[in-house]
Amino acid sequence: MAKLKHHAWEDYAEARKEMKWRTNELARDLHRQRIEQATESIDGFWRIARWVYNRGKPRAMFTPTLHYNNTSYTALKEKAALFREVLHPEPLEADLSDIGPQYRYPKPYTMPPITLDKVRTAVTNVKPNKAPGLDGILNLVLQRLLPTIEAYLVNLFNACLRQQYCPDYFRKSTTVILCKPGKPDYSNLKAYCPIALLSTIGKALESVLARRLSYLVEQYNLLLKQHIGGRRGCSCELAIHLLLEETHSVWREGSRVALELALDAAGAFDNVNYIRLIHNLRKRRVLDDLIGWIKSFLSNRRTSITLLEGNMGEFLVNTGIPQGSPLSPILFLFFNADLIEQILTEYPDVIVAERWERSHASKFAPAKYQLTHFWRKHQIVPKPSGRLDVPLTIKGVEIKPTDSIKYLGVYLDTHLTGEVHVQEMRKKAAKLVAGLSSIAGSTWRTPLVHLRKIYIAVL
Repeated sequence: MAKLKHHAWEDYAEARKEMKWRTNELARDLHRQRIEQATESIDGFWRIARWVYNRGKPRAMFTPTLHYNNTSYTALKEKAALFREVLHPEPLEADLSDIGPQYRYPKPYTMPPITLDKVRTAVTNVKPNKAPGLDGILNLVLQRLLPTIEAYLVNLFNACLRQQYCPDYFRKSTTVILCKPGKPDYSNLKAYCPIALLSTIGKALESVLARRLSYLVEQYNLLLKQHIGGRRGCSCELAIHLLLEETHSVWREGSRVALELALDAAGAFDNVNYIRLIHNLRKRRVLDDLIGWIKSFLSNRRTSITLLEGNMGEFLVNTGIPQGSPLSPILFLFFNADLIEQILTEYPDVIVAERWERSHASKFAPAKYQLTHFWRKHQIVPKPSGRLDVPLTIKGVEIKPTDSIKYLGVYLDTHLTGEVHVQEMRKKAAKLVAGLSSIAGSTWRTPLVHLRKIYIAVL
């Protein structure tokens, strides 16, 4: 009897081993088959690229319990209400004492009507399969129908601008709450990013008007050259170069240490004050028709919060500009233009920022400030004798100096050697290279030309 049991156990162990081997073989063959099928089309190829980038990151199926102000939110309606409260808060009172009937605005510039070429560019220069708004119309549909509807779109867009009116349907959106990748704690609201899904036809109009606004900015120097972001020739790389040049300039002038304090606005797009924004546009001579349309676009907006579990219903939004609109980046540049001008013309201290904060009903987030000291590490340059670990206290928040800060995606260490950034990129590259190896074999693989594209795009 014992011998029979022993043989039965051996048979079971052998069968289990065989099943495991067969399962692994089947999983391997299915993986290779999916890779080969996916790389037959360009869409499938980019799906593979996204899989490589997100490999190893678990996909969330529901919104976890959220923690905010020492309170936990577990029910779905509670989470949606919390996101609504934080993303679309009641507007703060702005100090508008400088705006009144006595204020005299300069004469605005003029521009010709919207042309057919501008509409074609706006419709064709967007990704065809981006997520649509409430109407469900993809950009691909507009692009396929463009020869038939382009004349109607031109007339519609010019009529909207002429009447200074944004149709109600273009003001409705769905706010999708997305998880920011790589965050350690998804119970924190800061680990999420809201994206407004708007009507694709409305976004085409917004894109046309954003290009008009950008043209005015560059043609008539409505914004300072130092005002970087969302402008041609004023990229993040330029901002980093300017920061490095300013630091080296301080060193050349004889100072051993350059102190860097990186500020951060709380909910930048979500706290835009409409009255101040319109004032900033008018005093910089933006077209009356365009300003009127922007006022209509920002008035009586409606949106609904969409979590992983589903849509939570529509509500009125009376502050902020929608994240996801082609107009939002350039509008925010106008909104904070006074801050940039004041910092460059006055002493760049926290008092200037606080004055702008009051007049624009915005809020800075001292808890997200970053402080570091840049000093040259060189044989002929002595080490600074003063203490470099003394914290700053702003609005009751203690900001401690760190050995490096992250600025526009680049890690800057105290000696500006780039070592910290290289270390971080090596960690990231190691994970991505491991992902590439999983779709490339000696007898089967993604075509080499596709692997090269993924390497360039992702790494």
